[in-house]
Amino acid sequence: MKQRIPDYYPDFHCIGSACKDNCCIGWEIDIDPVAWEDYRSQPGAFGERLRTEIDTEGEPHFRLKEDERCPFLNEQNLCDIITTLGAGHLCQICDRHPRFYTWLSDCTEAGLGLCCEEAARLILTHRTPVAFLEREAPMKGEQELPQQQPDQWENHLLAARQRALMILQNRTLPIESRVLLLLQYGEELQSCLEENLEQLPELFARWDAVQELHQPIKRPVLSTRQQKGALAWYQQFAGLYQEFEINDPAWMTQLQEIQTRLPEILQQAVQGLVLSPEAAREEEQLLVYGVWRYFMKAMQDHDALSKIHLVFSSWLMHRLLVLAQTEDCSCAQRLSLAVRYSKEIEYSEENIDALLAASFRSSLFGQDALRMALFAIMPDKVALSALTN
Repeated sequence: MKQRIPDYYPDFHCIGSACKDNCCIGWEIDIDPVAWEDYRSQPGAFGERLRTEIDTEGEPHFRLKEDERCPFLNEQNLCDIITTLGAGHLCQICDRHPRFYTWLSDCTEAGLGLCCEEAARLILTHRTPVAFLEREAPMKGEQELPQQQPDQWENHLLAARQRALMILQNRTLPIESRVLLLLQYGEELQSCLEENLEQLPELFARWDAVQELHQPIKRPVLSTRQQKGALAWYQQFAGLYQEFEINDPAWMTQLQEIQTRLPEILQQAVQGLVLSPEAAREEEQLLVYGVWRYFMKAMQDHDALSKIHLVFSSWLMHRLLVLAQTEDCSCAQRLSLAVRYSKEIEYSEENIDALLAASFRSSLFGQDALRMALFAIMPDKVALSALTN
């Protein structure tokens, strides 16, 4: 089947024992039916070990040790299943991790998840704007599905996503300007999707012209009342994340520290302390990753705006995590923060669903509130006039 991928995707290889944040520790790994039949049929001592270390109550899964290590992760941090049987005997979750997939009518789209430190390195340190490639790539364990022509709705969303990616990859503008444009585009796009699909060509033409915009959006002077309102917005935003499911208690500690230090963090943001060229490229890749991963999920609920809000929230929380570091945040630290965020939020369906729900239930995500929140962290160095129409 045809597969569509980011250009860095083929470069991914598990780094095994060199990994500092091993995916075989702290994750309960379910075993798919094909792998379970394989493990049940393995002969000898290793086959007996396989069956002993698998809990069959409910969906079969590996029994984690007291230190939450997979029972087949050896002292060298290598997988005994691979070293004994070969990689072809991995269960589906282990074989695919950290890859994710979106099934479209005529192809499968694939990407790498940020929860893996090697994937995060490939994604965020990618120096050039990401290109998306097509190739033929049958998937292990998947029945080949008949290809169909995309329907009108799918084509609309593919065209809409293309514009979102173009906005984010416009390197003539600072990141904050691109994010502001993305939010504005999302509002206009959702209005068309809900009210008049016939206006989409006009919308796309107008935003194609916006790609010629080379002038950064200026941060307006915020009144004392607006500054207090922005601080209250950020307090509520940080509080929202504390309501989510927490995997690692250290994550809650980080969120609480952000909330406590928000006045200082917002001042740092205005001074532009995070915006080195390297960090700006990382943020672009983080945003592009989010659009690639989530935007086409609007095929199910026809809600593209909530996916853009999800991407915005993830970018903004990453910015706050970086600013909350007491010293200059190195590239390695920024990658580590992205990995932790992904593990806590992206790999919890409950947390992703809660963020998507907040998009239309919470006053945090009103258009004016989002613009004010963004202006509150826009560096003073950004110059020239604001886009008002």
